[in-house]
Amino acid sequence: AVAQGFDVHTPAGASIKTFNSATNAWDGVTSTNLPIANKKGYMFLVRGDRSVTTSSAPATATTLRTTGQLYTTGANAPEATSVAAGKMESVGNPYASAIDFSKITKTAGIADVFYVWDPRLTNSNSAYGLGGYQTFTWAGGSYQVTPGGGSYVNGNTNIESGQAFFVHAPATAGTVSFTESAKVSGHNVVNRTQLGYWEMLRTNMYAISGGTRVLVDGVMTQFNPSFSNSVDENDAPKLTNTGENIALFRENKRLSVESRYSLSANDTIFFMLSQMRAMQYQFDLIPRDLGGSTTLEAFLEDSYLGTSTPVSLTDTTRITFSIINVAGSYAANRFRLVFKTMAMLPVTFTQISANRNREKDIEVKWKVENETSMEKYVVERSADGRAFTAIASANPMANNGGAYRYLHLDRDPLAGDNFYRIKGISMNGMVQYSSVVLVKAEGSQPVFSVHPNPVKNKTMQLHVSGQAAGEYRMMLVNALGQVIHDAKVSVTAGNSVIPVYLRNVSKGIYYLKLSGPAKFSQQVLIE
Repeated sequence: AVAQGFDVHTPAGASIKTFNSATNAWDGVTSTNLPIANKKGYMFLVRGDRSVTTSSAPATATTLRTTGQLYTTGANAPEATSVAAGKMESVGNPYASAIDFSKITKTAGIADVFYVWDPRLTNSNSAYGLGGYQTFTWAGGSYQVTPGGGSYVNGNTNIESGQAFFVHAPATAGTVSFTESAKVSGHNVVNRTQLGYWEMLRTNMYAISGGTRVLVDGVMTQFNPSFSNSVDENDAPKLTNTGENIALFRENKRLSVESRYSLSANDTIFFMLSQMRAMQYQFDLIPRDLGGSTTLEAFLEDSYLGTSTPVSLTDTTRITFSIINVAGSYAANRFRLVFKTMAMLPVTFTQISANRNREKDIEVKWKVENETSMEKYVVERSADGRAFTAIASANPMANNGGAYRYLHLDRDPLAGDNFYRIKGISMNGMVQYSSVVLVKAEGSQPVFSVHPNPVKNKTMQLHVSGQAAGEYRMMLVNALGQVIHDAKVSVTAGNSVIPVYLRNVSKGIYYLKLSGPAKFSQQVLIE
């Protein structure tokens, strides 16, 4: 075994194999002393580092690396793979990049179908099975995957770097070859990684002291089918700080960490506050792996203010609150987090803009659609885009599911920058916010900007302040110089926010380029 390059060699053969199209079987490699340069790719099982020599030994963490000449063009172009008539053949992706099967060069004998082994098919990150084959077939406009699931739940149909795949020549022989044009940007995880974390929700509490956030305490709730909703050994009791405290309250016990059964509708997390001071605070509610539920939504209920604020299950939600010398304000049980079956939002903000008029007042305009059961709108203003205060309110005008355009005239704007947003309050206390729009201080240069950056939820908010009106060409360019998104946007004079939907753009770093009456570029990160 040692002479063949193996630490241990079992009668069943090596755990790295190549496909034999003549026998439709997998043959173990005879030696590891050969370069790993098989154009057909390999099927192999990794259980850990070289200390794992038996099937019953626990898996260990390890890192695999490959080195060598990159396949490019000319003399370094990858070899073509021949497929015999009526046969299947395995083909390795030769590039350090994901590729699109529709852009691979295939002669007429090759069917427009490909197959991959998906280690995550048998329930992602589970110990049940080692995976299964996924079949990709052309369906007129894109490839459809069967059975789907596993690594292919978000529309991914690319062949990843380091991945091999099967092709089929049903009647006549054919070949498969590659060119640089087959490469695509972005990547997806298609191999089984270490077991994931349980679903979690952290709630951190900050004191706002002199305009600075100071982390004073925090709690965490974790969810898993193995946990019970009763307090037991999986829950961590709370130790009281000398300053402010936040605890989780269940069965008359205060907890720092609680372990609960998987989330379901009507679940409630009860918070207990103690030793609070008369000042401003913030909650950061930080979910992890809670985005898998498409039927639940969460709301932080404030019994003192009587509000219900939506909390994201995929991104951090920051909520500011104040403690004053009123009993309800510093009540220990003032806050709770409630999970509900997802319902239609009472209103949709479709547009917001803010512009100075000739009298130097600022006109704040917003448009809504699907307005139902709204109580009022509150116009909020900020000097820094973080701390907002209410300056006006407006009653709903189309509270029967209709659309309406609203206007507020700010006759006393701040001397510097003015940030505006609209707070919508429904009759049941639900709170929604519009995007934030900026009016720069007088004399400021016109600007484009993307905020927030990183871009969340595949929706880029393009902020326009004082730019020349007109039609602009907007492009997203990746690090290879490839144009990933190309569209036209119409910019009106003044200040506004333009949402740009990037549903088909992979996560990564891109350069945003705008050309038209003015030019602009900025690096953006899409998460």
